[in-house]
Amino acid sequence: MKITPTGRALGARVEAIDLSHPLSDGDFRQILRALGEHGVLCFPAQQLETEAVVRFGRMFGELEINVANTFHEPGFPEVMVLSNMTQQGRALGLADAGQGWHTDMSYSRAVALASVLYALEVPMRAGKPLGDTQFRNMHLAYETLPEAIKRRLAGRTATHDFAKFWNMMRRRPGSRRGPLTSEQRAQKPRNRSSASTRSPAAPCFTATQATPCTSTAWRTVRAPNS
Repeated sequence: MKITPTGRALGARVEAIDLSHPLSDGDFRQILRALGEHGVLCFPAQQLETEAVVRFGRMFGELEINVANTFHEPGFPEVMVLSNMTQQGRALGLADAGQGWHTDMSYSRAVALASVLYALEVPMRAGKPLGDTQFRNMHLAYETLPEAIKRRLAGRTATHDFAKFWNMMRRRPGSRRGPLTSEQRAQKPRNRSSASTRSPAAPCFTATQATPCTSTAWRTVRAPNS
């Protein structure tokens, strides 16, 4: 296994490893250390079945079934399909995911250690991918804030509300999200955290918070010419 930092404030490439096969404890320890050090890990040129994605995700902790309870991979409720494609007039996956900056599941009482994003089809133009998933180092963002802003944040709390996030996404053009059910609201009560908590940015095999609890797995499909 070869782990190469990107040379930026966040991220590393993990090569010479095949995630389609079970990992040894030693390899996983190296990956976990690299995740803690670099925040985002990219595993290029992988050919994975859904079972392998789930197996890899479970090494980080118990997988969470997304509260939206839609677009599950058949036979794998822990995996949510993100896609802008349709088949016979029906959406193949959640089409409006990732339209804005966010940290995955910050509204959960048990905040996830990591998210796993596996892209199957990415839009291409002139031989170049159009996918634009980006990540930001929130440790560095906090550390570089002016001291006056840090003092203003000290002792304050932020409220993370799944219902507010859901309603915001419903207002976006093309969204097919329905209103939250009472069961969904009960699963995701408001969560408060320190306003100055420093946490890395979210997914791709990336840590989202400093305290490990659960992890999530995502399978993403995008139309070739979108």
